[in-house]
Amino acid sequence: MIAVSQSVQASIHIPVGASFSLGDGSLNLGCRDLTVDGVMNGDRGTLNLRHLVIGASGNLYGGDSLIELAGNWTKNGSFNSGSGMVVLTDGCGVNTAIVSGQNTFYKLNITSSGGKAFQFPSGSTQTISNRLFVQGAVDNHLVLSSSANTPAVFAINGEQDIEYADTLGVEIPEAPPEDEPSNGLPVWLLWHAIENRE
Repeated sequence: MIAVSQSVQASIHIPVGASFSLGDGSLNLGCRDLTVDGVMNGDRGTLNLRHLVIGASGNLYGGDSLIELAGNWTKNGSFNSGSGMVVLTDGCGVNTAIVSGQNTFYKLNITSSGGKAFQFPSGSTQTISNRLFVQGAVDNHLVLSSSANTPAVFAINGEQDIEYADTLGVEIPEAPPEDEPSNGLPVWLLWHAIENRE
């Protein structure tokens, strides 16, 4: 295991058979990438980067970490979210961030002040088990889109807070108001507002 607290000037590859642990530290890759073909433990650390690739043999354990990326989230292997947070945000000149695979996030934040697009796989389900936070700008909405005609679906088992976001082929069910009776059953309203962007 390796615990770190530093900025790194090159992309990092964790090969098959190797393991890497953030511990309580931080790893700032800036606009560089991380490929996990072995095992990475987020522990209680912080990771900042551009693109993240979890290879077919890779295992990423979120722990209680914060993972913030400006680019693509590519999951071909295993991601265990733990109680951590993943943040998809602006940076590194990436105008469209592509999320691949079906993922279960504990906390997922998607933010942009520049109208960035975040694309999810057509037909996939992205599960959020604690909280979804989506925040665009009042005069420059971010965009959540599906990669093809079949919608990408968000399954939310906790809280959600969504502002200044347009959806194109993305379905997000929303919990009813607290004063709306549900007769003991979970009642969902489909939030699928598509707004024209100028």
